[in-house]
Amino acid sequence: MAKIMILVPDESLAGSLSEAVQRAGWLSVVYSTGKEALSCFLADQPALVVLDLQIDDSHGVELCRTIRETHGGELIPILLVGTGAEGVQNFGDALVEGGDYYFEKPLELPRVISKIRTYVGIDRDAPTQVGPPPVVDTSDQADKDQEKDLTQRVEQMMDLGAAFKDGLLAPPTGNDGERIDQLEKQL
Repeated sequence: MAKIMILVPDESLAGSLSEAVQRAGWLSVVYSTGKEALSCFLADQPALVVLDLQIDDSHGVELCRTIRETHGGELIPILLVGTGAEGVQNFGDALVEGGDYYFEKPLELPRVISKIRTYVGIDRDAPTQVGPPPVVDTSDQADKDQEKDLTQRVEQMMDLGAAFKDGLLAPPTGNDGERIDQLEKQL
């Protein structure tokens, strides 16, 4: 089962996020300081990190960079959480600082869980289920139907090209009344 590391100094937010992560089917480990988290990073082997930029007196950006420089931290997705006052205000800023995504507080937990699911998946340890391949109609009739459909589409395109060439699809001009009469006659 995938483990989500939550680095959030606010106990209430950390508890809510941890509970939502566990309800979604992952394990969660919560740390309130960066020093504590870094000392356990290799042992925890998280699949993803949720990092509040206000951790360690608003030094979350530095912590994000440190995680990226830590062995095993270069490819782990890091979701940044903040108010915007920490220097990260959007997705682009998050990428510049080493994060993979940014959420502004107050958090919408369903959105956070959805993004975690995007990066981690539903259950990384479960075996992949492979179903039978789709049934393909190999009959001659299917080939003939495809050819007929293709022929009809080509003919429609040719008719459209001829109409364009004859000026029937040209932009309106000063003689719109005359042009409308021509179109009505053709219909």
